[in-house]
Amino acid sequence: MTVHKSERKQSKFQVVVNANRIRKELLEYILVDFGLTEGISETEQWLLMRCRDRIFDCLSELVSEITLANSVNVHYLKTWDAYYERYHHQNLALAKCHQLIQEIQTITDCVHGINVNKYMRTIRLIDDEMGLIKGWRKADNQVKKLLPPLG
Repeated sequence: MTVHKSERKQSKFQVVVNANRIRKELLEYILVDFGLTEGISETEQWLLMRCRDRIFDCLSELVSEITLANSVNVHYLKTWDAYYERYHHQNLALAKCHQLIQEIQTITDCVHGINVNKYMRTIRLIDDEMGLIKGWRKADNQVKKLLPPLG
């Protein structure tokens, strides 16, 4: 059975949905001092403050890069400049995912009392996000074949 185009529901862009899930989850951890189970030293407290700021910035930049990449519509522009701009923002979003994992790793390695198991779900979400972004780039490679030759 077919559904008329005007009656279809708009599908959610899973890359954005997942990025927002990661953002929400990590912001909740930040707000409750990363799930600490015991008192921490001054040095650990200083490190947590620094990591908190870097995680917040990474989350913001991740969503921003995904939004910027999505706003470059290579299907209609049909130019190499648009393709490379979109690809660049997708790469930056991937880099932000790697940065988030590194920041979480730093916290769990250097601060005593952090519940490492609490972050496993978030790490899986970040891994899923990287897979979604890579899949998005792969889909864009089909558009790349339609672009006029360079030169």
